[in-house]
Amino acid sequence: MTMRVELVKRGGVAYCTVDVPEDGTVENLMRVVEATKRLGIARQRITDEKGQRVVVLEREKTLKHYGIKSGDQLFIKDLGTQLPFRMVYLIEYFGPLFIYPLFALRLIPWAYPGEKLYPLTITQQGAFFLWMLHYAKREVETVLVHEFGYLTMPVFNLFKNTAYYWGFACWIGWQVNYPVAHKLPAWHFCLGFTIFLTGLICNFICHMMLKALRTPGTAEWKMPRGFLFEYVTMPNYTMEILTWIGFAVLMNFPISVLCFICCATYQMTQWARERHAKYLKLFPDYPKHRKILFPFIY
Repeated sequence: MTMRVELVKRGGVAYCTVDVPEDGTVENLMRVVEATKRLGIARQRITDEKGQRVVVLEREKTLKHYGIKSGDQLFIKDLGTQLPFRMVYLIEYFGPLFIYPLFALRLIPWAYPGEKLYPLTITQQGAFFLWMLHYAKREVETVLVHEFGYLTMPVFNLFKNTAYYWGFACWIGWQVNYPVAHKLPAWHFCLGFTIFLTGLICNFICHMMLKALRTPGTAEWKMPRGFLFEYVTMPNYTMEILTWIGFAVLMNFPISVLCFICCATYQMTQWARERHAKYLKLFPDYPKHRKILFPFIY
């Protein structure tokens, strides 16, 4: 048995009418639209807007789940050109891996006009190692750890994200590797290196725990438990922030690194708040004592 569904654009402009199985999924509907209108699935955003509620249809769920029946009208929006999450992440993390060594290895001496190009100090060498380790880890995790499924993002995000990561890589790489003859006190290296590695390792552990929660081929959500997840919803973000605090300590708090920490903390706070709200909605027994990002505080 099939049912007929009408799709319209914003403002009620007719887009197409298609027949889909009564027990079909939203993805079945999207594939019919793709075949009919040559509009890729990644570009489709289909919503049900009965009354005052706007419900975005998730592709893995059935139309019956949303109460869709023959003759119903749904809204469709063309999201424009989309890129896979994995591709965008690989590109944006490549920039810091390529740009930072240009300053650390003195490959662009004109970046420091009139300055004697002293060899890197021990703290600068440590910062170079940790920077490369961090972004190499991100690239590896993007390929082997993180699961993105069918998630995509607008092509504009590629330019926005690369501007953020590549821009800060230029600023931080230039400032942190500025030629200096004097060395920082040893405590900067010992404390900063320790904090950075602690954050890096704990961040990786959190990512592996999240990966273990996922069942391949499903979109099922499971509540994280154990380790730092007992204290905050997104400890991987908490540890990411700690990692960069360690980098700041290592290099005596350069303004470029502090600005990077502020920007990153602001963005991760927004993401953590959204995830916390989602968990509270999905899991009635979600621990009330568990904070969003900072243990015992927020």
